Amino acid sequence: MRMSEPDARQTDPDPACFRFSVTYTNIGNAATVGGSVAVNVHWWTGNGYTPAGPGWLNTPIPGQIVPGQTMSKAYRLCVPVAAPAGYYAVASSLGSAIYN
Repeated sequence: MRMSEPDARQTDPDPACFRFSVTYTNIGNAATVGGSVAVNVHWWTGNGYTPAGPGWLNTPIPGQIVPGQTMSKAYRLCVPVAAPAGYYAVASSLGSAIYN
């Protein structure tokens, strides 16, 4: 899997929300049923990340990706707390994915 927009652009009008997309490729021998992927979220100022951020959020992986298929999925996630003044949420990296 690959996150196709792992940069720090403001991508949503709400500073506590962000948009990104992930490209999934099934290299196994069975269709996926679903699962989840962890997304690391930080507060961004335009000059850099804050030392502490909201942390990790989990989001669903689409099901029925057949072997050899590649699929991109767009996401919009919101941090459950308000953004500090002058900051906004960004997806900085992907963590582990659990496929079913």
